[in-house]
Parts: sequence; C-alpha cells; structure tokens
Amino acid sequence: MMRCLAGMLAACAVVSCGAPSIVESPTLRPPPPAWLGAVSERPTMAAIPWRTWIDDPALRALIDGALSDNPDVAIAAQRIAIAHAGVVRAGGALRPAVAVGGGASLAKPGRFTAEGAGNATTDMMPGTVVPTVVPDFGHGLAASWEIDLWGKLRSARDSAVAQVQASEAARDLVRTALVGDLAAAYTELLALDHADGILARSLERQIEAAEVLRLHKAAGRANELAIQQFAAQLAATEGLRRDTARQAAEWEARANVLVGRFPQPVARDKAWLFADLPTDVSAGVPADLLAHRPDLREAEAVLRAARCDLNAARAAFFPSATLTAGLGYRAYNPLYLLHTPESLAFSLAGGLVAPLLNRGELDAQFQVAQAMQVQAFLAYQRAVIGAVGEVTTALSNLRALQSVLEHRKAQQAALVKATEAADLLFRAGKATYLELLMARQASLEAELELLEAWKRRRLAHVYLFRALGGGWR
Repeated sequence: MMRCLAGMLAACAVVSCGAPSIVESPTLRPPPPAWLGAVSERPTMAAIPWRTWIDDPALRALIDGALSDNPDVAIAAQRIAIAHAGVVRAGGALRPAVAVGGGASLAKPGRFTAEGAGNATTDMMPGTVVPTVVPDFGHGLAASWEIDLWGKLRSARDSAVAQVQASEAARDLVRTALVGDLAAAYTELLALDHADGILARSLERQIEAAEVLRLHKAAGRANELAIQQFAAQLAATEGLRRDTARQAAEWEARANVLVGRFPQPVARDKAWLFADLPTDVSAGVPADLLAHRPDLREAEAVLRAARCDLNAARAAFFPSATLTAGLGYRAYNPLYLLHTPESLAFSLAGGLVAPLLNRGELDAQFQVAQAMQVQAFLAYQRAVIGAVGEVTTALSNLRALQSVLEHRKAQQAALVKATEAADLLFRAGKATYLELLMARQASLEAELELLEAWKRRRLAHVYLFRALGGGWR
C-alpha cells in the first residue's frame, strides 16, 4: 500500500511540473509628491465629514433624504450583501462538509454469482441463513474535505473578501457622487433664484424709465423710436426671466430625482451661494487620494481580487487532496440498527487527483485570469492618473475663479455708478435715451456675470471636495 501511495504521489508530482509561472505586473507609478502650484499641504479636507463641510441646513436635509431614499444607494447595499455571501461560500469550501442521512434498500444477488453463492452457505446469525432477498437499513454521518495544500481555496476566499471591499468602496463612490451632484444642483438653483431677482429688479427700473421716456415724448424731447427700443429691451428681459424660470424647474427636477422622490418644491437658502470659502484650501498631498477617493479604493480592491483569482487559477494545476469518512449503523433488520458494536460501521478514505487531459481548459482559465490581472492593474493606474489630474484642474480653477470674482465685483460696482449717473442725466435731459439704454444693459449684464462668478466659485469648491474624495463620510 505504501508503494502504491508513493507511486501516486510521484505521478501527481510529474503531472504538476508543468504549472505556468505568474508574470508580475509592472510597478504602480506613485502619485507626485506635491500638487502643481503653491498649495498648502495641510491635511486634506476630504477627511472632513460632509455635514461639517456643508453648513446649509436645507442642503443637509436634501442630502440626508438622498442617502436614505436614492435607489442607487440601496442597490449598492444589495451588492455588498451579495459580496458578503460570496465570502461565506468561499470560506465554507475550506472546511469539511458533514451530512447526516439514512436509507433502506433491497438486493437479490444472482444464485450463480460469488455473492449469491456465498450468501447461500452463510449464516447471518446462528441458525439463520442469509435470505435470498437481503434488506439493508442504515443511518449515520458522511464527511468530505478537500485539503487546501496549494492555497487554491484560500485564494478564492481572499478574492471574495477583496470583492466585498470593492463593493463597499463602490457604495462610498455612490455617496460621494450624490453629495457632490446635489450640492452642484443646489448651487445652480440658488444662482437661478438670484438671477430671477436681478431680472425682476431690472424690469422694475426699465418700466420706470419707460414712463419717464413717455413724459419726455409728451414734452417733445423724445420720439416713438426711443419708446419702441425701450419696449424691446423690456420684452428681452422678460423673456430672459421666463427662461431662467424654465432652467430652475429643470434643476429642481434633477434634485428631486437625486433625492429619490417625486417632483416637489426644493427648499433652499439663497445666502449659501455667497458664503465665505476657506482662503487656504487644504488639499493635502496627492498620495492622500489613494486612501480617500472611493474609486481608487475600489480599483485597488479589484486588483487584489484579480491577483487572488490568478493564484487560484495556477493552484488548479496541482493535485487535489481529499478525505472522505463515514460513521453510522447498518443492519438487515431495523431492530438491530442501534446495536453496538455489531451494527456500527465506518469508512475512511483519502485520494489525490491531478489534472491530466484537461490541461488545455486550465491553461485557458489561467491566461484569462492573468489578462484580467493586467487589465485591473492598468485600470488602477489610469484611475490614479485621472484623479491627480482632476484635483490639479479643480485647484487651478478655484484659484482662477477667485481672481475672476474680484474683477467682476469691480466691474459691477463701476457700472452701477455709471448707470446711476446716466439715469440722473437722462431725467435732467442731459443724456439721450440710447445712453441710458446702453448703461442699463451693461449694468444688467455685469450683475449677471458677477452672479455667474459667484456660482462658478462655489461649484469649483464642490468639485474640488469631490475630486479629493470627500462626501462619503
């Protein structure tokens, strides 16, 4: 028996000698040590919980509703549950499988067979010959266990664990996207609300100017051309206001979809658009992205899972060692089933099985696993490069938009004074209606451009927070 076992081991070893080797992936290029440009290296604001970062109660309420009711969040939670079930299944393969059962059967061997001839001359019990039809009753335990000699099952379990981590990172990515998208939609709504107010005030001033112009016409100091030009400007402003209301309805609908509810008014605080932002943005260092951005953590977990799958695919080339065992009672009469030790039965067996004729299938599975590992590595590298690029762009935009905002403030202040002067001169008859018209139009455009600068600055801060990986805490 020992010679037979040694021969089996030798044969399995020979068959397994052709297991392919794993080609290591290239080394991941690390992020740069610092951001492009002069930026503070204080701890990244991505570590701040979104409730701390957002100080608007109305927006907080929207985000709370989205995190509890948005279908994407619920779907992500179910994916995590599926991944956890995969870990339980993979972990169960590492442990022995034990089953309990029982059964009964009847057998009649042929008279001219070895078994039939033996039964005819054998007493089952003293004075009782084995019957022609032999009943068989039994119950007991059966166990089987695949011994993980080469780490195939452990690799499968580790892959399942990595897939859980990837699913959790994907859930965090959904949360980050919701926080960022809702903050952006809320900002757009606030800007449109303020734009509507600007246009409403402009309409009031235009109506007043039109009344003054009619008085001038009655006094012979203006003509019908001036009246019609003012009417055209009034209609254009009214049309712009209607379009602003249309855009606000669209953004309100988007916000409701993100929250996961049917259309309804979105409560908002207009002052948040002009709230102060930190003068020194805390972006940390590029390496912080690896820990804070959910998409990078997901890509890293997918890469770990792919490596484990590759290890499992290689281990499949080696022999599988199994143990089987059984313990129970067997008897030809149910009355004897619990007689010990007469009815006690057990079995114990072990085996080694190595692949021989299906190596082509195993080779294909290994090649697929290796290609998927390379693919996961490239996806991770691409995600890191893209993340650093996004943050660099967001930082540059935030700095530039702060400067744009200051210039827009100066422009708007100057044009307000110019419009006031034009209005006084027009009322005194020292400026033409065309000069007043141009001054008011320039002032309106400057006020809307200043509002756009405020909006873009707030959006740049939102995009930076999201690009750094904030929003899922």
